[in-house]
Amino acid sequence: MDVVDAAGRTVAVPQPLKRVVVLASQPAEVIAALGCKERVVGVTEDHVLRDAVTRMIFQGTPSVGSIRNPSVEKILELRPQAVISIGAWQEARQAALDLAERLAPHGIPVICLDCFPDAEVIFRDVATLGKMFGAEQRAQEYVSWFKDQLEVVAQLVGEVEPARRVRVYLELADYTVTEQGHRMIVAAGGVDICGEVTVAARVSPEVVLEKNPDVIVVRAMPPGVLGYGAPDLARAKSVWEGILGRPGWHQINAVQNKRVHLLAFEIFSAPRAPIGILWLAKWFYPDLCRGLDPDAVHRQFLERFLSIKEYPGTFVYPPSTR
Repeated sequence: MDVVDAAGRTVAVPQPLKRVVVLASQPAEVIAALGCKERVVGVTEDHVLRDAVTRMIFQGTPSVGSIRNPSVEKILELRPQAVISIGAWQEARQAALDLAERLAPHGIPVICLDCFPDAEVIFRDVATLGKMFGAEQRAQEYVSWFKDQLEVVAQLVGEVEPARRVRVYLELADYTVTEQGHRMIVAAGGVDICGEVTVAARVSPEVVLEKNPDVIVVRAMPPGVLGYGAPDLARAKSVWEGILGRPGWHQINAVQNKRVHLLAFEIFSAPRAPIGILWLAKWFYPDLCRGLDPDAVHRQFLERFLSIKEYPGTFVYPPSTR
């Protein structure tokens, strides 16, 4: 079958697809959610086995190196029919294109499928992977689940008048904002103080002070702060207090009202983005979204699609009191 991938190439994918090497955690997680994890014969140490969820799923699967520098020799040893990577990240896309040239003489195609950053891309790529692996029904179930979570939020916040919508600042770290963060704000019914963000960019501290957001969300990226396992909540508290104490931030409404939140990286990006969006909606409109239970949805997703039953962790700070 032919597939148009994230790099804009039309790639012939062998059928039936039974042996693949996956270089990126996002498509790896979707493949597992489609019930096809046993068909993954190789992964990357720095991407698939770095992410907590895909590490749980693919622990013990042979490594082919890194997403930016995969080993052709190790890939050939595993005899895959295809290699799957991502195209949204420039370095990974270029590495995938270089790899495609090197594997072409061996008849092994390389396909870039992002499965992020926004819902439409996720739906498209999940459907494509469903066709590639002959798991169309499971792909539709996954997409339906994703849409259901977005619809729940839309129904709760959809009637909020524009003048009453919460103004939000969401950064990855060090004043960096992204398209993905912007889309999550909008999906949760907020207004991004940075406007329509289409590329990753840094904003000045003065802009944040001038815009005076009602809510501030910071993605907790440093390892061990939040996420799966046993996060260091003392460190999370230190990071949170450091944000509150940024120069001049005592003047910001969000800081004065203690509406500053840390969100774990693991539920910020797709394919688990709906869980993060549920948290955002709960923080933006606590009265309207009182009945939302992001933790329960998180459990449902991991158990239903990934067969993960044990997943201790803390994903937001300050911790939720429901």
